[in-house]
Amino acid sequence: TKLDLDKDVFGWMGGEYTLGMMPVSTGIAAPLGFGGALAIDSTDRAVTDNTMTKLTDLAKGSGFSVEQRQVGSTKVFDLKAPAGQGTILSYGWLSDKSLLLAMGDGLMDKITTHAGESIERSPGFTNALGSMSSSKQSYAYIDIEKVFGLVNSKMGAIAGKNIPADVNAMITSIQGLGMSSTQPDKTTNQFEALLTLKP
Repeated sequence: TKLDLDKDVFGWMGGEYTLGMMPVSTGIAAPLGFGGALAIDSTDRAVTDNTMTKLTDLAKGSGFSVEQRQVGSTKVFDLKAPAGQGTILSYGWLSDKSLLLAMGDGLMDKITTHAGESIERSPGFTNALGSMSSSKQSYAYIDIEKVFGLVNSKMGAIAGKNIPADVNAMITSIQGLGMSSTQPDKTTNQFEALLTLKP
């Protein structure tokens, strides 16, 4: 790949990162039912751009194509699979320091234009994380209701036959799961988890 792992990959990753998984219904990720997005803060945009150029050049040499387009104020690069199979990965800069990578048709457009449902306004998200410390170093939220609905839609009758009734009743009563970690001092790590239940 002609990439130096320290300098070209990990060297510029000096800030926060966010990972999200969202439902998709079209494109290469449609059979799975979900795609993913990763936002990474960069401490050196020039090095990051150079790394992404090297990776896209490598992909082009393997039969992939790269298309450039504008989504709102964001310049987006789409890595397309050979033979018109669709977009494998899209990437673009959300800000001067935040690079977004998305796998799944339409996710880049939804995230960069703030179209669609926002997790920050989701009652499940605010209920699960609202009571936790505001000084959290990291946190995670899983919308159990949506994840289980997605699994059921993809596995259908198989899931219904294999999940015992009492386990199914317990899972379907959960709305979401929030987790956070903090380090109040050098010798203490705290972890919190909160399950929110349907009314």
